Amino acid sequence: MNAEPCSYRTLKVTGGETFVLYLSKNPHVHHDGVLSLHQLYLSDGELSSVTRLILGFGSTLQVLGPVLQTPDQLSDRVTLLGIGSESRVWPSKFCMDCSWLDPLTENPCGRASWPKESVESFLEMEKPRADLSGCTAKHVWNPISFLQNG
Repeated sequence: MNAEPCSYRTLKVTGGETFVLYLSKNPHVHHDGVLSLHQLYLSDGELSSVTRLILGFGSTLQVLGPVLQTPDQLSDRVTLLGIGSESRVWPSKFCMDCSWLDPLTENPCGRASWPKESVESFLEMEKPRADLSGCTAKHVWNPISFLQNG
């Protein structure tokens, strides 16, 4: 069964009665009878149902959106969610907590893949320095370390 595609929409509700709607996979829609704004992730069919409910309380509704992503934003989101790269393995189990982790680059370690200026700037902060000091995958960003320990 194929689900309808969803997108983010902003709902501006004005007037009518006070109400609360409980929606699956979305925050509650609580309207105080005056003005409320809600950002919801809905399919067209769900939006139609929510619209009928809101109008049934005597409110007026303005739907803004859908909120669209640029192709770069969509690509980054898909990468961050791991879609299409389920077999990718990080060099160490500690990488997920490391401030240098950058899953958007070919080499997931920012120490190895970021421009020199970014690395130098990042090294001015305490956590990134501590993360490098305690790194268990130094061979990813420091080939000399691999040759000495490998």
